[in-house]
Amino acid sequence: YGWVARLPPQTSLWKCWAQVRRAQKCHKAANKHLRAIVYGGNSHLDMLIGASLIRVVARLITGQGVQWSHREVRGNPLATLHHWLTDHGYAASGPWVWDSDHPTFKVDLLQMPVKAAQHAARQGWRWCQWQQFLWGPRHEVEEVSSLDVNVFACINWDEMRKFSKEPAFRAIVTGAFMSPSAMSHRHDNCPTVCPWCQSCLGHWNHVFWECTSRPETIACPTQVVTARFGWGATAVEAAWMTKVAREIWDVRHLGGVG
Repeated sequence: YGWVARLPPQTSLWKCWAQVRRAQKCHKAANKHLRAIVYGGNSHLDMLIGASLIRVVARLITGQGVQWSHREVRGNPLATLHHWLTDHGYAASGPWVWDSDHPTFKVDLLQMPVKAAQHAARQGWRWCQWQQFLWGPRHEVEEVSSLDVNVFACINWDEMRKFSKEPAFRAIVTGAFMSPSAMSHRHDNCPTVCPWCQSCLGHWNHVFWECTSRPETIACPTQVVTARFGWGATAVEAAWMTKVAREIWDVRHLGGVG
């Protein structure tokens, strides 16, 4: 495809993304969009194409090798970049400027250094992946759909990846971890009760944030997306969520399930 004249089909891009899951040591049940948000900014082929197009077009602007009107002419890098950006929730607001749903997602090839423009595009691309996730069938969608773009824009993804070196937290941030209650829908002999009190149904909020028998009294985060996926968690919150996930895994595997 060359990436500068014609974009590859999305199906091909997502097939490539599926193939690198094991290299990222992500669990099979990880949601592809959540995994892309956390890990794909510098490794998903779709985003790599966008970043390369920004670099190419910025260089052409400097050398006066392209005009703004060329965005409407198929077969040149500017048209391909314009197509890529509009496909990911952007709209042109002026010559060489594209806006999305948050000011920090703005791509301005006249005023911004190339790396800054690429970073802004990554943030906008992540937000687009979040929108795709919300269109999906996952049972968490209704719970987390209220996530505000201002909150999303402030999440430190480098820090999330650092915390995700621990496999249990990696499962949480990518949507692969299942509570005892959710797991019971897949395995008849899976423990369904809370591992702390051994009596209440082990649904997510109870096990992580509500059970009075928890060994640590960590307050529930104010942001639903933090309580559910760990996004934006502090080091203390991430360590607690990791501990809970490990405990559930220990109980689950002790019973010979999964």
